[in-house]
Amino acid sequence: MPKSKKSSDARSVAEPEIRQTCGDNLGFSGSKRKPYSRRSKDANKAEGTVPELRASGGQKRPGGPPSCGEEVVTKKQSEDRSLQTQSHKSSSCSSSKATHTKSSRKAAEKKAEGAVPELRSSGGQKRPTPSCGEEVVTKKQPEDRSLQTQSHKSSSCSSSKATHTKSSRKARAEKFYTKGELLGRGGFGSVYAGTRKSDGLPVALKYAKKLEDDEIQLPGLDRPLPREVGLLKTVNSPSHPNVLRLYDWFDRRSSYVMAMERPDPCQDLAEYCERQGGALGEGEARHITRQLLGALQHCRQHGVVHRDVKPENILVQTDTRQIKLIDFGCGDPLKDTPYAEFSGTESYQPPEWFEKQEFQAGPGTVWSVGVTLFQMLCGALPFTTFNSGAMQQVYFPEGLSPGLRDFISCCLRPRAEDRPTLGQLQLHPWLHQ
Repeated sequence: MPKSKKSSDARSVAEPEIRQTCGDNLGFSGSKRKPYSRRSKDANKAEGTVPELRASGGQKRPGGPPSCGEEVVTKKQSEDRSLQTQSHKSSSCSSSKATHTKSSRKAAEKKAEGAVPELRSSGGQKRPTPSCGEEVVTKKQPEDRSLQTQSHKSSSCSSSKATHTKSSRKARAEKFYTKGELLGRGGFGSVYAGTRKSDGLPVALKYAKKLEDDEIQLPGLDRPLPREVGLLKTVNSPSHPNVLRLYDWFDRRSSYVMAMERPDPCQDLAEYCERQGGALGEGEARHITRQLLGALQHCRQHGVVHRDVKPENILVQTDTRQIKLIDFGCGDPLKDTPYAEFSGTESYQPPEWFEKQEFQAGPGTVWSVGVTLFQMLCGALPFTTFNSGAMQQVYFPEGLSPGLRDFISCCLRPRAEDRPTLGQLQLHPWLHQ
């Protein structure tokens, strides 16, 4: 059978999925506050002295910026120092945040001179300079690391929130589905038998390569999606008994995976006809055509045109004779203007395509229905030469009923404007015999 084509070639690819996570959270550290004394700043600068500080235990220690929770004591202490200490502890952490930029600059200057101040706790023992957040900064760490850490933590978490929706589609298909044997390979992907792990439901897993600029935005969808995913989601809202259902899909870097309905047992219509001796009887062909028209009309009502109607894209469940329209990889959103880009299978294209390289959605779809029905009944294509001159007249083999011939002739009228609509075809007397 002829293969479907699109403007750019593609093949099936199965690549590793992508996961995105938020970066590690790092704490904020290194906050300090500015030292002070009762002497004027000018006097301190002139003499090059540093005010003498005392821990709450009364012992002297070298000058330097005290941490949160430690007090600054002058030589003349008042007896109510303990009350001032409690008040000072409450205000020191707030003032350290307000003066963080200035104290960071002073700390950087002290580091350049190789001097990092030592502080004493209330018990009188030495300890490194702590921050208000209880994280210790060693002598080898830069004092401004806290700013970089805080910025990194903020940007990492913001990035995680922004990509949460997108990454939620990136789970591995194999986590939820068991992949089985290859069912078929087409121009846009490969299809495997599969089983849903949660309940054993038979599915078809289609692995398709992403095409450049092939995402589409359709009404009712919150963002652009790969063409076939978007079209299937559209025609499945609500679903139709003769259109294949899409259960789930998984996004990957350069491909995607779709988990779809798999009728069992089933065959595509081309294979089904071959196993029936190459052609079907009128009664069975009528039953299939009636279902096909219902599926195509449903797609049209939901703003989708399939563009590749042929026996290979129609599944037949062999025990019930119910059909499913599949493979929307060549489809498009429905529009009133002509389609000027080739998509589909050449032997199912109408004569206006070969004459003007464009066709309308409705008449083009009706033409492909006529070709498909002819092949079901006759085991061959109605035309072997594809140009507008050679496709003016269709020749029928003997044995076909007048009503069937009229139905096919209506579909294969050379002029697009002379062909019936899908709705008019559904009312044709041959379908209701």
